[in-house]
Amino acid sequence: MPCNINGFRNFEFLNHNYYSITESVEHLYNHIKTNNDNNLLVLFVKIAIYYLNFVFTRVEGGRRNTFIWYTIPVIATPEVVKYRKILLNELKHIYCEGKYNEEIEGALTRYCSGHTEYIDYNIVNEEYGDILSILAVLNVDNLYHCSIVAHIKQVFEDAEIEYDHDFVNRFIESDKNKIFCTLKGNRKDYLSMGREEEHYQRKLAIEKLIDGYSINDYEFLFQIAKEVEMAFETDLYDFSEGLSCALDIASKDNSLYVKIIELYLRFDTPCNVFPVNILKRMFELVPANEVKALIEKYDFAQKNTWLWYFM
Repeated sequence: MPCNINGFRNFEFLNHNYYSITESVEHLYNHIKTNNDNNLLVLFVKIAIYYLNFVFTRVEGGRRNTFIWYTIPVIATPEVVKYRKILLNELKHIYCEGKYNEEIEGALTRYCSGHTEYIDYNIVNEEYGDILSILAVLNVDNLYHCSIVAHIKQVFEDAEIEYDHDFVNRFIESDKNKIFCTLKGNRKDYLSMGREEEHYQRKLAIEKLIDGYSINDYEFLFQIAKEVEMAFETDLYDFSEGLSCALDIASKDNSLYVKIIELYLRFDTPCNVFPVNILKRMFELVPANEVKALIEKYDFAQKNTWLWYFM
């Protein structure tokens, strides 16, 4: 049966068994296997990422200068399963060669996203093994890779797939990912709370996390903050807020706090925590001239800001 989506009958895809997509994929795949042409490889990666969408959109002109936007889902036909398997397996091969890793990782973070009400989760079920095969080459010590696996885990759960929990939990339960998730927080966990209660609960979780931290633990924390700064633009604000909270809690340890802040400066103040509260606490612990000397000791991007608030 053809799909009737937002008034658009999807004859083009279904009645022709996704012929144009299947032919395009097969011909392009054959070309990259027989031609060592980087331009062809770039084209393949871009087309592969596009054709691995679960939903396509189409815009048509209407009457009186209006436009009609149609949402067209992909259906789990044998032809669809076939071309998607080709694309996934070849993207894994390209990824393992160290080519276009950023683009392929970006596609994984968006896998099965958008218009979820139209997604045919039978496709996810059919390509579960191919997706797991790609995840198997990711690095559990890479925080961004952990976030990819966390996203795919949610997709598997939405598709009601009995996935490999042991494999997935290696990433989800890694020390880096647990620290990242605790500091970032999850707004879904606090939907029923007011803003003040959310802050309080997040503070409790962070306090529990850093209880008993040594200077080496804070070094690991700042390493994670550097990773977040480089790879997590959308989560940077929430994580920075959590890091600020962690430093506020750490200020209770008089003997360690100055060393923690010196370490933070040495790491180039990752996530740019606002310095006012830090400086106030530093003034309580050491003379002002020592605080200024500490700021001037290191070269870091926010140095002028710190000196400004020092004054």
